[in-house]
Amino acid sequence: MGMTLRGFVVVLALMVPSAAMADPITVSGVWSPTMTAPSPDPNVLPLESTAFWSNPSWDGSLMGVAYLIDAFTTANLEYLHNSDGTPARFMFSDEEQIVNLTFLFGITSRTGGVFGINEFGAFTYDSGYGPISNSWDNGEQFALFRLVGEETTRYFLGIEDILLSEYTDRDYNDYVLTFETQPVPEPGTLLLFGAGMATLVAQRRRAARKARSEATN
Repeated sequence: MGMTLRGFVVVLALMVPSAAMADPITVSGVWSPTMTAPSPDPNVLPLESTAFWSNPSWDGSLMGVAYLIDAFTTANLEYLHNSDGTPARFMFSDEEQIVNLTFLFGITSRTGGVFGINEFGAFTYDSGYGPISNSWDNGEQFALFRLVGEETTRYFLGIEDILLSEYTDRDYNDYVLTFETQPVPEPGTLLLFGAGMATLVAQRRRAARKARSEATN
């Protein structure tokens, strides 16, 4: 019985953490594949119908985020959007999980722009000539894409420097960067893992004491 229970605890402790992992991002919308043609699934909004993907750029017909991100496109690329296809707001609950953050390009930012992360985990962007936005209060200024891997998720973020309340082209090529995140175990999973390990240690100690007692007798 002791060996069976101990084996069960070991399997439980090893399996549960991998099954319950939390992504360190909070979103207000949904993720969909980057489809460029109508989908048979009515819940999947094709990119060709979204303003932030297909809208022409003032910089040229091949300068919007739709074309610039094609260099990274795979069958697994997804985008974050609201039900009407517009970019959704988001923020990160654990800034430390953001790794390998790399600036890719910024085509029309008048000053290059200043990118950052505020105390709530929202991405911020200061255009340098007035407009300041963040990815939670002004989600429509940020177009977010992701590639979900087995151990990490890679994101691509395109930022529109002119506020959408003004006249703008919504090309999201003004500041573009990429980064990765690693999922973290949920708190409940960590507690369960710890409880399983504690049980295993206690059983091993009892078995050791029993063995010493039998050897003495």
